Amino acid sequence: MNSFTAFKIAVAAIGLPIALGLNGCSKKEQTIEPLTQRSINSPDVQLVNGRLSFTDERVFDQVRGALEHKLRLTPGSAELDSWEKSLHFTSLRSIAATQVSQLASQKTSTVEYDLMNSFGFPDFYASLINSSGEYQIGNKIYWFHDKFKYEAASESELAAIKQSPNSAKVKYSAGIKIIKSTILKLGKSYQPNTTIGSQNPQDDYKYHYEFYLNNDPGSYRRIMYNIRIYVEDRGNDPGNYAHYFYTNLSLLIKYEYFNNYYQAWYPANGQQLNWTTAIDFAGTALTPHPLSAPYSQTANSYKTFSFDNGVVGISLGDAYITASTSNPYQDYTTSDVTWNYDISGMITSRPNNDPNHPYTIGNMSGYSPLW
Repeated sequence: MNSFTAFKIAVAAIGLPIALGLNGCSKKEQTIEPLTQRSINSPDVQLVNGRLSFTDERVFDQVRGALEHKLRLTPGSAELDSWEKSLHFTSLRSIAATQVSQLASQKTSTVEYDLMNSFGFPDFYASLINSSGEYQIGNKIYWFHDKFKYEAASESELAAIKQSPNSAKVKYSAGIKIIKSTILKLGKSYQPNTTIGSQNPQDDYKYHYEFYLNNDPGSYRRIMYNIRIYVEDRGNDPGNYAHYFYTNLSLLIKYEYFNNYYQAWYPANGQQLNWTTAIDFAGTALTPHPLSAPYSQTANSYKTFSFDNGVVGISLGDAYITASTSNPYQDYTTSDVTWNYDISGMITSRPNNDPNHPYTIGNMSGYSPLW
């Protein structure tokens, strides 16, 4: 089993026991039922000043969890696109995805693309956030900026925080954890340096395959399989000696091309990659002194799909966890949150227009450990 540290967050899994409640209230274990798509006119989810506004934490958790569940069944953007369209809402995820083609043509990134990638939001979570990095729960507005999720009680307070983030009364650490692992790379030994700042050194890039598309030296490609861990702080409750966290563990499949002019790697936007996963996941999200039993989860991913935007994310583990602080003066940070996990099986993919360059790790016969 691998053990890596994680960061801090606030969200929930559908149909699974999770911890809820904030601001001094003890969180109770309960099961949230799957949420059907809601109309923009629903009193539970509304569009307010360009951001999604949820009635309370429970509704937010239901919606987020329902989207995560949908992506377990059908990875890709179609389900999320449909849900956003039903709310007449365009998310950070959607806008960042449309900007992929601009990266190579302008040799620069965009504010939205950098925000999406610097935090490493899972796609289902980024579908709840607007292009400014905001969403709202009740009367509280949340804004993601520079490794933190800031909380504001009004539009005027949000504006003041944006002008001077240090003025914020409440903020939570959020983001992806740096994972160190040995790269198992196939193909050419030459590995050009990545120059775009929005690339994620936090991803482990353990499995890495470089090749010439259709054996053309002018068409350099790479396929990567890697794990990403996202964590967010939910805040603490000194009265109940508790600190709350949310964390997600995902498998990412990436397809990129090397731009010789700019000497940099870019997502292979518009170039289809066919992939199949046949894997088993067992993982436990842990804190040093859990307030309740450690959260464990198993998942199976036996899927065959394709994508053409450079990356697809597959959520494997998604959990709320609570650390016991034992006294009001003891506390924990996101670095105290860990995932112990085991992933076995097989992953294979190949470019749609080059069947001679498949990339397969693991096998289907017996136990084949990958991570």
